[in-house]
Amino acid sequence: MALSLLQGYDSDKDSGSSSDSDDDITVTINQDVVQNKNKRYSHSNPKMEPNTKKMKYQKIHPVNKQSNPQQKYNLSSAVPLPASINTMFNEADMEVIHDDPTLHQGRIRAFGHEPNNWASYVYIDLQDCELDEAKNFIVKELDLEPIDHHHLSISRVVSLRHHWIDPFIQSLKSQIEHNKAFYISLDKLQVYSNDDRTRTFVGMEVSVGVKELQKLTYSVDKCLRDYNLPSFYYPPSFHVSLGWCLGDMRAVIRQKLLKTELKLIDILDDDDDLGRFVVKNINVKSGNKIFEMKLRQ
Repeated sequence: MALSLLQGYDSDKDSGSSSDSDDDITVTINQDVVQNKNKRYSHSNPKMEPNTKKMKYQKIHPVNKQSNPQQKYNLSSAVPLPASINTMFNEADMEVIHDDPTLHQGRIRAFGHEPNNWASYVYIDLQDCELDEAKNFIVKELDLEPIDHHHLSISRVVSLRHHWIDPFIQSLKSQIEHNKAFYISLDKLQVYSNDDRTRTFVGMEVSVGVKELQKLTYSVDKCLRDYNLPSFYYPPSFHVSLGWCLGDMRAVIRQKLLKTELKLIDILDDDDDLGRFVVKNINVKSGNKIFEMKLRQ
């Protein structure tokens, strides 16, 4: 019956050719299917022959005021992905950060940059502590580069993953928020080097407030252990660095340190506020973010 209906719509009977216009669809009847059908009909009507002529139908375009009526539709072709998606995971295009010591006075990173890892440390901000006079004297006497941001570290520099930062801050805050503010005094010169022996530092060491700093460091180390990160140096040396130079120059600087320290004592005696400070806050620097936690007053 379906074949009979299709035969009634043959419009190419006289022309002998099919239209190739964009508004027509050409349909060709499957020969095998027709022949199989005709085999069934041949028993009752031997004269019936399969019709293999082509038939065309008027294509109805969907209503779309913004579409072009002359636009061709090819439903068999796949829609390609944008080039930005195809290349977004291309390793060759991933950002690579190179450490160039010449861009920052020859200094070398303590550890290489890794995506999603933030260099972090816990410290006491000493910007309000009067240290400029002592720093200017030490830098001149020992031929060092000055350190602008005065701080006292109570942790190593560690690498925190981005999703660790907030939990670490909350854990540290709960550990130290019950500690009371305390007083420190800096009055002794000391020379240090970093772990890689690529830089040497000269600073003033804490003589008053050591026990309170040890208690804070213990709390910090406890939080860092939850992330398998290293504890503070043992035995700890609480100090503020005032000047630095490249390389391991400790042996050379120690030869001049005693003479320099004797001169520094005279400077400290002339100013009672020099190197004295009340610790009220603990800070955490992680990448370019700084978090502040207040101690109990």
